[in-house]
Amino acid sequence: MSYVKRAIKFFNKNAVAITGVGIIIGIHWLWDRLQNVPELVPEKDRREMPIIKGAKYLKDKVVLQYTSIKDGFLSPENKNESKQD
Repeated sequence: MSYVKRAIKFFNKNAVAITGVGIIIGIHWLWDRLQNVPELVPEKDRREMPIIKGAKYLKDKVVLQYTSIKDGFLSPENKNESKQD
């Protein structure tokens, strides 16, 4: 099967997903462009893109979880108590 036929078959099978991803990317790009227009959004009201905000939140949760596992689920207070015993 040629590459063109495979590409057409892939697109026909996944058209909704491909279109959906494109729309989501377009919406976020538009959000960013609108946030940078001073006439539409004053400097004090500008927000970070939702996807970036969510990624930072997720990263913080993963780092916190990794740190908790690495430290044996002991909080800083418990560490001090266990060292005194």
